[in-house]
Order: sequence, then structure tokens, then C-alpha cells
Amino acid sequence: MNHIELAVKPILKETGFFNGKEVSVKEVFEKYLQKFPSGIGPLGVFKKLVEYELNLGVKEIRNGNKTDFMFVCNKADEGYDNLLNYDPRIKEI
Repeated sequence: MNHIELAVKPILKETGFFNGKEVSVKEVFEKYLQKFPSGIGPLGVFKKLVEYELNLGVKEIRNGNKTDFMFVCNKADEGYDNLLNYDPRIKEI
């Protein structure tokens, strides 16, 4: 496991992401920096790394002059990822 998996997955779990909730990238980044003050930054770099490493989608939300980004689950890619994670040496449960 890499740093992103070990550090960010628990934060996503804590925020309800794995229960279907869309989560603010900024909120996750702030919680990450509380635990790892010298960690990955700025926000744009953090967003791209988490998006890539955990295969998450990101959608942009605009409300007037305010913009936010939300981590979303890539439902369309689930079959593709399952195929690429296939290893016949590992028995499926």
C-alpha cells in the first residue's frame, strides 16, 4: 500500500464516502493536513494524486462565484478495474 491509500482511505471512510456520499476534496485535504502537516500539497496536486491512486472521479460544483470539487465513485469503471485486478492465483471470496 502506498501513502495515499494508508492516509486518505480512512479519511474517506470517516466522511461517509464509501457509503455513497460525495465528499468535498477541500474537506478531505484539510483533514489530511491535520494528520500529515508536511504531506502532499497544494490542493490541486493532492486532488490529482488521490483521484489517480484511488481511481476516484471528481466533479466540479459551481454556486455563483464559488467552486468546489467533490470526490465521487467511478461506477462506470468498476468492471474495468475488476478485470485489471484479476489474478487467477487469488481465490475470490
